[in-house]
Order: sequence, then structure tokens, then C-alpha cells
Amino acid sequence: MTNLIKELNIDNKKLPHLLAACGMSEDLHDLDALKAVMTMRESGEVSSNRQGYCLYLAQQHGVNAEEIHKAIEPTKIKTSDKDYLPLYINVCIRVAGGETAVQAVESELSQSQPMEQGIDAIPLEIRELLDEKMTATVKATVLSSFQKLEGLQGQVESYVDLKIKSSMDHIMEDPDVKAAAARLIEGTTPEKSHTLEASLVE
Repeated sequence: MTNLIKELNIDNKKLPHLLAACGMSEDLHDLDALKAVMTMRESGEVSSNRQGYCLYLAQQHGVNAEEIHKAIEPTKIKTSDKDYLPLYINVCIRVAGGETAVQAVESELSQSQPMEQGIDAIPLEIRELLDEKMTATVKATVLSSFQKLEGLQGQVESYVDLKIKSSMDHIMEDPDVKAAAARLIEGTTPEKSHTLEASLVE
């Protein structure tokens, strides 16, 4: 964290709040985006880090931030909620691809509902283990192919996170995966948890 504090010239107490507002971490962050948000805050262009990052994302995708905020408002998801930023980013991507903001929000919500219903059937401890292993593996694989795209790391990471989440419901709906998950859940005990972890890594 010391290097990041020096690069941003920010108080160490403020850095965690900045990273959290932008959905980033010490290890995975977009330095240009963080600097842009800080500049917006200092100039008074925005009143919060989250607002600044949303504006930055909209600018990067060439879309209107205010239109997207207004399209999300009816969902009752607040800008401070953990679900807001992933939804906002994905809507930016859809709008940049030609959809209206309202269409993009509706599409995202219609996709997330079946996913949530299917995930509820999987025990929490299994979900956490799957999320940890699959996210780390998929992200490492995808990001390695973008190493030469300097300046796009933050956008690529956000895109990958969203695609991982979106893909999980399709994967878990596969009959073979459902059957395997059922067998896994029935046969998993605390004593066998290390075996599960090893098999997922392989």
C-alpha cells in the first residue's frame, strides 16, 4: 500500500475508502482511474468517490452518466449499495454497444434473477469455495491476454468480473454441472473439504 499512497499522494486513512468506492483493491486497481477520481473531488466536480468513478467510467465508455443513473433509480438500488457499481459498469458496456440505458438495466436485471434463484440452492460454504477458486483462475487466465493493453487494466478487470458473474448462472444450469454439484454437496464433510479444494485447483 505504501507505493500506492506515494503514487497518489493520498492520506493512508483515505486510500481504503477511495479503493472501496471504486470497487478496487490494493492488488487490483486502475491508477489512472483513481487519479481521475481524486482530481474530480479536488475540483469539486463530484461530491463523492463513487460519483467520481461512475463519471470516469461513463467517460471511458463514451456514454452519459446521468442517463444511466436515472435508468437505475427505479430499481431502488442505491449508489452506496454493493450491487450498484457492477450493475452500473455492465450498463455502461451495453449502452456503449447500442442499447438505451433503460433497455440495458432491464436486460441486466432479467439476467440476474434466474442466477440468484439457482445459486440459493447451493450451500454457502460451497458457493464461497467455488467463487474463490473460479474467479482467481478465470481472472488470471483472461488478464494475462491483456498485458499489452496499457491503460485499460481497470476496465478489463471490471469487465472480467462482470462476465464471470454472468457466466456462473449458465454454468450452474448445465445438467452435468448440476449433477456433479449435487454429488459434491451430498458427499462433502468438513474432513473432506481439503480434497474439494485440491480438485478444484487441478
